[in-house]
Amino acid sequence: MNDAISSNMDENPTIVAERIETGFITATAVLKYMEKFVHAEIVQQRGCEFLSQLEPEDTGRIRSEHIHIRLILRANSGEERVLSAMKRFPMNGNIQASGCKSIRFQARRGTNERLIELKGLTVVIAAMDNHLDREDVQVNASYALANLGFFGNHGAAIIRHNGLEAITRALDKYPYNPTVQSAGCSALWNTARLNDSKMRIAKSGAVDKVLRAMDYHLDSEGVQSAGCGIFWVLAMVREIRVILLRLDAVSRIVHAMDVHINSKNVQLRALGSLSEFAKEQPYCYTLKNLGIKSRIQNAFERYADNPSVRVFVVKLNEYLTLCS
Repeated sequence: MNDAISSNMDENPTIVAERIETGFITATAVLKYMEKFVHAEIVQQRGCEFLSQLEPEDTGRIRSEHIHIRLILRANSGEERVLSAMKRFPMNGNIQASGCKSIRFQARRGTNERLIELKGLTVVIAAMDNHLDREDVQVNASYALANLGFFGNHGAAIIRHNGLEAITRALDKYPYNPTVQSAGCSALWNTARLNDSKMRIAKSGAVDKVLRAMDYHLDSEGVQSAGCGIFWVLAMVREIRVILLRLDAVSRIVHAMDVHINSKNVQLRALGSLSEFAKEQPYCYTLKNLGIKSRIQNAFERYADNPSVRVFVVKLNEYLTLCS
């Protein structure tokens, strides 16, 4: 289809919105319409909704064509168009939900400096604040923050713009929703990549919310994987290891390994977490008393072909030998 915006019908925002809604249109054309009809709420909503459907949510299903589309969006100011719509119509929940989802996808690669320059963090966090009653906003915004925290190490900026409070509010609002919990725990995990961020998160009460999520959603691979992931990075700081042990985080990690024995992600992140705790002899004895050796062996038997699993298994066995 020609991307040119030329027909008389294209002067009517309602007709343009209907055309976008059909899906028989290119992403480039949608971006042009969003630029042309910047004040037309219905065009901005349909545009954000269209752009939010260009990638699968499951990263395992991303193919080269999805990455190609993402590059097209960046080359045609896709980030600007989405953020502009979100800023102009902050109380439109559909624009905020689909806008956060689009930002979530666009933030999956690179350093995301352009998104940061465009105040993408503040826009996403504002969406969470304004639409706490929308689960879809909280999920997609949390995953957007998770990607911004991972790709480019923007965790400190997330905390500076009150993202930590927004994430924990979502966790508190929807304690029984595993999708919200998985997204929120993922956001905390990737926000905690820097040491300063680790301490802020540990002192904020967020650890209690992660423990609650793991207790409530033991059967959710996403929640358990993200929970083990955040304990992994937090346990790299000795002072935080003490807090985690006092709160019995280790037993949650062990339970996650038992329930999700067939999940490589859970096993890998659990092993990473336990290897941090096992560095010090008193904590190493705690692991031995929990029967961790059999869990290590189970993980190794299933995922011996994974280099990271092998490294953690060797490391843990060395620590356990030293404290025997």
